[in-house]
Amino acid sequence: MRGHAFFLMRNLFDSEESYINALRINTKNGQLQDNVLEIRLGMIYAMRKSWKDAKTVFLKVCKDRMSTTAWLYLGMSFIRLNELEQAEDAIN
Repeated sequence: MRGHAFFLMRNLFDSEESYINALRINTKNGQLQDNVLEIRLGMIYAMRKSWKDAKTVFLKVCKDRMSTTAWLYLGMSFIRLNELEQAEDAIN
C-alpha cells in the first residue's frame, strides 16, 4: 500500500524502495500470489528510463505468469536497448 501511494504521488524513489522491500518479504514466504508488485516495479524502472532493470523485471514476470502488460513493457525495453528482434518477439 505504501509503495502504491508513493507511485500515485509520482515519488518513484520511495515507491521503488517500498516495492523491493515488499518483494523481499513475499519471496521469503514462498511464491508470489500476484505479480502486481513486480509489474509496478518494472513500470517504475521504465518511467526512470532504466531499461536494463525494466527488462530484467519484465523477463521474470513473463516467465512466471502470462501478462500482456509485462510482454508490452518487455518489448518496449528491448526497443530502448536496441534489441529489435527480441522486441518483435515480445510484442508478438
